[in-house]
Amino acid sequence: LGVGPDGHVASLFPGFDQLDEQERAVVAVHDSPKPPPDRVTLTFPALAQTRSTWFLVSGEAKADAVARALSPTSTTPAETPASVPRGRVETTWFLDRPAASNLGPRPGWFAREDSRVGWFKPAGSRLSTGSGGAGL
Repeated sequence: LGVGPDGHVASLFPGFDQLDEQERAVVAVHDSPKPPPDRVTLTFPALAQTRSTWFLVSGEAKADAVARALSPTSTTPAETPASVPRGRVETTWFLDRPAASNLGPRPGWFAREDSRVGWFKPAGSRLSTGSGGAGL
């Protein structure tokens, strides 16, 4: 999943009625704040059915939204929809350094010194391993 500078995820935008949908898996969005104005999106209940949820976010313009999404006690789903989706087994955030710039030190943040990208596993998520047993 991507995250917008306003904290939206999928096409679930801050303050939109679609955030309250609990019955349908997919809903229409009209008057979207970014093109195209008419679109469809998965709802929070549909996103909650995933085994794994991966976020891929880059750029300094999204740093505030990432920080809010990873600090759900400081925001609400109506303000930062990206704070809601979590995988049933794992949730992983792949961030470049600019997108992670407002996070500060975090246990569970993994980054190689020579890399411009790191990943973050919120509490309760497991680190995925492949057949060779190596972590991400």
